[in-house]
Amino acid sequence: MARASVSRAGVLVNGTFARALFLALSCGMPAGGQTSAFGFFCLALAIACEGRSKFWSGAALALCAYKPTLLFLIAPMLLVTGRWLNLIGLAAGNLVLAAFSFFLVGRQGCINFISRLLFYSSSATTAESGLRSWKYVDINAFMRLLLPHHGQLRWIITAILVLLVIPFLIASWWRLRRESQRQLLWALNVSWTPVLNIYMGIYDSTILVLAGLLLTAEFYREGVHPSSLPFSYKCLLLVVYLSPLFTQGIALATGVQIYTLAIAAFAIYQLRLMNNPAEARETVSC
Repeated sequence: MARASVSRAGVLVNGTFARALFLALSCGMPAGGQTSAFGFFCLALAIACEGRSKFWSGAALALCAYKPTLLFLIAPMLLVTGRWLNLIGLAAGNLVLAAFSFFLVGRQGCINFISRLLFYSSSATTAESGLRSWKYVDINAFMRLLLPHHGQLRWIITAILVLLVIPFLIASWWRLRRESQRQLLWALNVSWTPVLNIYMGIYDSTILVLAGLLLTAEFYREGVHPSSLPFSYKCLLLVVYLSPLFTQGIALATGVQIYTLAIAAFAIYQLRLMNNPAEARETVSC
């Protein structure tokens, strides 16, 4: 009887994993031929390594240096939660990459790379940059698309929204700093990274697959059956999964990037759970 139960559980887990993998792989539409797959791999590697070696987890994060915006929230999170070995690994990895880059392309090549980063950072903050705002999901692009001719008002609203979220995010980082809650910590951070940013293309939002897998794994760890996942959570996953299929056309026609709103709703849902532990337990038990 015990063996039969274990066997059925194994089939259930394997079947669930297979379906999750299929859905994750089918989220390729936002990629658009970009290097997002590499960033996805680096973050996945860092998350997978953290349970075994925080130093190598940080070293894996250093590979995201090709697109520093991927580390926009992760680096502060490591600092707030006291993940010093991760930070040491991140710093060491960046030093190795810098030395290797200098060896391959020389001083001028490194300067050109930094200049290109500064160019995109500058372009992302102006409405006249020529960037196709409907192809970006960060809050900066969202407001640039929504209020293209009101630069000062756009920055005021953006600053207010960011300042409203940051305290809750930092409080959640601190609450989830324990090793046993690292999956929730990473899921929360990965979910907010596309939104609280200055330059994040829709193709880079594929990292949300990691957040979905981590949060779902945490539900399962709490004993929730796949069919008993919270209804609101399943609805949010569906919206985040489907909205990239038509969001760019809507954004181009109306000036509203609904995918940014979908990601923000998914991230806010997690903040609500993290900052209301009692409610989170009730939700998980449903």
